[in-house]
Amino acid sequence: MNFVSGLGDKGVTRFIGSEGALEMLDNGFSLTHSIMSKAPGIGGWDAIYSYPQAMQDELMKQYDLKYTPKTGIRPEVPVLLTWRRKNMTSIVEHFRNFFDGVRNNLPLVEGPEFAFRAAAPTLACNDSYFQKKIINWDPVSMKVV
Repeated sequence: MNFVSGLGDKGVTRFIGSEGALEMLDNGFSLTHSIMSKAPGIGGWDAIYSYPQAMQDELMKQYDLKYTPKTGIRPEVPVLLTWRRKNMTSIVEHFRNFFDGVRNNLPLVEGPEFAFRAAAPTLACNDSYFQKKIINWDPVSMKVV
């Protein structure tokens, strides 16, 4: 996913796993380790407050028996690794690959098929909105069905 930060053209592609994240930056990457607490938490974004008070009290009692305040603390782990290439951005790398491909008849990293796979479903969403109907997309044949 491309998380555009609202800071102009600055964004990041982030691969999120169960124990951390890999961020692909313009000129490198950052690998972080992120571990969830053992206790899942209660009373925040869940629906506990929509239950009758007696049920809320019982759920909180059961939660407190199972988890201690210490198990609710999320372990803090520093960034594992950050690597950056000097004087290099993803834009420069993208153009380099494109021009090398054209000059030497080499395959492109992000060729026309890549671009079509990225753009076509979004275009189908637009068509669906404007035509007020469901548009079905077959990603294998890359066609509207």
